[in-house]
Amino acid sequence: MVRLSVTGEMGFSTGMKWIVNPPAGGDFDADNDGLMSTQHGGLIDLSHMASRSLGMQVPQSAKFTIRSIRMMLRNVDDTIDNDEGNWFSGTLRWYQPTKHRLKALALAREAEKYAEADQYDGDSYFLRNDNDYRGLRFGWTNSIVGEENQVAYQTSENFTEIEGVDWNLFEVFRIYNEMHPATKDNALFGGRAGDDANKMLFTVANASGIGAGDAPAVLTDWNSGPMNHECLAGLLFFNIADSGGDESGEVDDDYKMVVCVDFDVGVDA
Repeated sequence: MVRLSVTGEMGFSTGMKWIVNPPAGGDFDADNDGLMSTQHGGLIDLSHMASRSLGMQVPQSAKFTIRSIRMMLRNVDDTIDNDEGNWFSGTLRWYQPTKHRLKALALAREAEKYAEADQYDGDSYFLRNDNDYRGLRFGWTNSIVGEENQVAYQTSENFTEIEGVDWNLFEVFRIYNEMHPATKDNALFGGRAGDDANKMLFTVANASGIGAGDAPAVLTDWNSGPMNHECLAGLLFFNIADSGGDESGEVDDDYKMVVCVDFDVGVDA
């Protein structure tokens, strides 16, 4: 087990990608009425970031345990517009690795092996003409909802029943729930892979302090405090759902999201 801390800008740092409604230029601004009419969703791939930190291939099948998360807003240096301030809020999400979710991912790996059994190409499991790692790489959701290639080297799939083009947690759990649905009329769950990811609220703020009558400048980051949450496949998703409303002036202030994750990964470095 190794303890790591990784930090980066969403949309700009390796392993941190906007995958749902990516904001133009990778930065975002407040909505006119506060509630974001288009929510932006970003994905953090801890396996990729751990691989870069340790100089070794860390698979998504490794054990990831989140110890703390911090988030902050960073001003964008594009034009002279950072003269106001705002706050943004949303949720952080990740899947708990239950035994049924682990079994669902194992079945996906077996299905991929079967589909590639008689192939001789760059992604075959047996006769191969490349020099790639064989571990499946999962994204968060299907490419109809989000972007393609949500993680680096995301494994493509060729099953017509699976929406999108790449393997992802949402579709694997959806199919597994069809295989193993709730069988009691008063069940509080829809299937054995579960219905929801873990969700945690966050709010970040940035007040520039510029302008007549403005309060002093304040940068308020969000700190989860100590955590002890296992994170399936090392995938941590967040969305920006709300803001403080449109600031005054003709040009909106733009921001980037900076995220720091402190976590343990179950490898021998």
